[in-house]
Amino acid sequence: FYVPWQSGGGCASLSPSERLTAEVEEGVACSGGYTGMPTAPFWTDGSHTRKCTLLDEAYVAERAAWLYAAAAEHEGVRDRLGFFLASDALQLNETHASRSSVPLGSPVVGKDGRVVEPWAATLHEDFVEAAKKRLFNKFKMREDRPFWSPWRDSAETADLSIRFLSGAMLQGEFGDLMKTDFFMVIFSILFVLVYMCYHTGCLTLGCLGLLMILLSFPLALFLYVVVFRVRYFAMIHVLAIFIALGVGADDIFVYVNAWRHSRRVATSF
Repeated sequence: FYVPWQSGGGCASLSPSERLTAEVEEGVACSGGYTGMPTAPFWTDGSHTRKCTLLDEAYVAERAAWLYAAAAEHEGVRDRLGFFLASDALQLNETHASRSSVPLGSPVVGKDGRVVEPWAATLHEDFVEAAKKRLFNKFKMREDRPFWSPWRDSAETADLSIRFLSGAMLQGEFGDLMKTDFFMVIFSILFVLVYMCYHTGCLTLGCLGLLMILLSFPLALFLYVVVFRVRYFAMIHVLAIFIALGVGADDIFVYVNAWRHSRRVATSF
């Protein structure tokens, strides 16, 4: 999404902050015609490729010098540059960290909140998934370990530590975590069943108690969708079974203990 700089005449008389404003907002090359910060979107049909080559050291040093000079002179420039540099960079005139922001397009969403072109949503998801796979492979972030998110691994090279963030990737990761947590739901159901059978001393009571808890979900879903007409349903709603298991099993334990206690109360009278 970058375009070559235009011819930069008339920049010699500008201060560093004015030169920065000219380059960023007007697309004028004050430092000699290099390709630099984005001034207009670059659209491609997919056949175009770009190469990322290192800039020469002299240009990097010269540009860094006047960027720091502009930051020292103008508060607005400091605010704009501070986003991309380490917290102490403007005091030391060097930075040990840098940040980039790469905007990407997304499918068009209509007024009803749905994607206008379903094929575009599929294309977008495939692109995000492919980009995530390449990043994971690049930094050896393993996806083959159960109950372990590859996002917990460090993205590092021999001399560089990287942190990357994408809303689309986070959305997919949230769904993956919900699927993983669903296995914990199955384990929880089995554990509650075994303990209810042990506590009641009867397999039948334990199974019927668990069935009663599980039957509360169709009833809740009927009220949620049919009565209150709420159409939104996500994977996280399934995790409400943890709450239902806890409350439902606790009620069963209370009723069983109250029944056992009533026998002693009755004989005391």
